[in-house]
Amino acid sequence: MELFMTLSFLIVAIYAFTIISFAAGWLRLNVFEASNLAAGEYIYFSVVIAFRNELKHIVTLVSALKALDYPDDKYEVIFVNDHSNDGSPGHLAQLISSLPNFKMYSMGKEAKGKKAAIGEGVKKAVGTYCVFTDADCCVPNGWLKTLNSFCQHKSCPDMVLGLVDLKFHNRWPEKCFRLEFLSLILSSAGATALKMPFMCNGANLAIKRDIYSEADKLKTHIASGDDVFLLHDIKKRNKSIEILKSHNHLVYTENPVTFKNFFRQRVRWGSKAPFYTDAYSIFVSLMVLLANLLIIAAIVSAFHNKNITGALSIAGIKFIADLFLFLAGNRFFRIGKTLLFFPVIGVFYPIYILVVAIAILLGWNNNHKWQ
Repeated sequence: MELFMTLSFLIVAIYAFTIISFAAGWLRLNVFEASNLAAGEYIYFSVVIAFRNELKHIVTLVSALKALDYPDDKYEVIFVNDHSNDGSPGHLAQLISSLPNFKMYSMGKEAKGKKAAIGEGVKKAVGTYCVFTDADCCVPNGWLKTLNSFCQHKSCPDMVLGLVDLKFHNRWPEKCFRLEFLSLILSSAGATALKMPFMCNGANLAIKRDIYSEADKLKTHIASGDDVFLLHDIKKRNKSIEILKSHNHLVYTENPVTFKNFFRQRVRWGSKAPFYTDAYSIFVSLMVLLANLLIIAAIVSAFHNKNITGALSIAGIKFIADLFLFLAGNRFFRIGKTLLFFPVIGVFYPIYILVVAIAILLGWNNNHKWQ
């Protein structure tokens, strides 16, 4: 039992060091502000958006994209319809009929799925960069302007990872969902700042079009991960990857709202982990899994061996590291009073990780939704 506790302390300590390093990487990132550019300093962007049955979001999205503070002749928006049956393609066609730089294409019967739709959109694109977001997202007015300044400031990196937050809601489950989501965003951003990228979010992502075209085929048989597998491919080929930290580039996406939606989404996201080939991504995934499982095991064994102090010490190490990550991101993401729900996350997170892992092993992700 002493050996088990020693190994548990060691693994959780490695986990804590990893999370604190992510927090340190995040704090090293400066908030970027777009500069005023001359007429000839605008990069041409192709915004690619795959969608399926997004009727309730399409008006808001088109309105936001129309209002972008960027010259109309310096960007195009490419919508790719993946077999929608809710009337959204027809409604979208009406909305963009007077917008020459907005285009819509529909997938043929032989192809389907979000990843295939994204690939089709990239084939139609002509921009220097392809910029990706989702149909249920809200993009800020300065989204492309800030990206343009950043790309030129960083000598046109091959891939730019943007930040994403959940749309604000007042119910306590949604606050917990947001905290869990921000732990992923802060970790991926901090790691990228340390030149060790392992994860990104396809709701806010830019990549040079020629680099995307050279990328390995995405794993289309997996329910999620088009963004992460693309990142891993770019990383494998030693291309330049940067993280853009700016409120003027921050994209908001839908909150899962219900525990059922949250669980299904996380199982879908987690289902890609067994297919990772990037060593650091595998390491981080294993550390997160082992640290949480060992906390459960330590607490269960503590009742048998009456070593409550040891079990609480192991849990405390993880708790402090996770709290430090949220405190690091508090100012930028304005977490504020939502942080009061962190103890709830801290208590239930190990159980959540265990349940998600079991669901993935049982193949529950096979009956996934399109997104």
